[in-house]
Amino acid sequence: MVFGSALLTLSLAACGQTASSATHQPSTITIKSSGMTSLWSYHPHPLVALKPFNVNVSLRTANGKPVTNAHIVVSLHMTIMDMPHQTMVLQNVGHGHYRGHGIFLMAGTWDMTANVDALGHHTKENISVNVSD
Repeated sequence: MVFGSALLTLSLAACGQTASSATHQPSTITIKSSGMTSLWSYHPHPLVALKPFNVNVSLRTANGKPVTNAHIVVSLHMTIMDMPHQTMVLQNVGHGHYRGHGIFLMAGTWDMTANVDALGHHTKENISVNVSD
C-alpha cells in the first residue's frame, strides 16, 4: 500500500554543472507523507561526481515519535542518460535515524528515489539533486 509520495526538486541542471553554480542547492529537506515526516540530509555539499557522499534520514511519526524499524532502499539514477541504477540500503543507526553511503558516477542531475517500508506501509520518495564535476 502506498500511503504517500513526494517529489521535491532541489536543482535541475545540465550535465557538466560546476560546483560554484551548485552552491544554492539545499543539503537538508523535509518531506511529509501520510503518517510520517522524513528529514533528509546529505554531505558533502555540494555533491561531487566520483567522490563518496553520505545520506542521513530521520523518520518520525505524525506525533513526533521516532520510527525505529524502517527499511529504506535508495536508488540513484541519472536523469539524462541511460545508466544502470545504483542502490544502497540505509542502515538503522538508532532512534529513527538511518544512514547510507554512495558515489555518483558523473556530474549532472540525478534522482535519489527512496523506497521506505515503515509502520506497515510503503512510501516512495523522489529527490532530484545536482552533482558537480
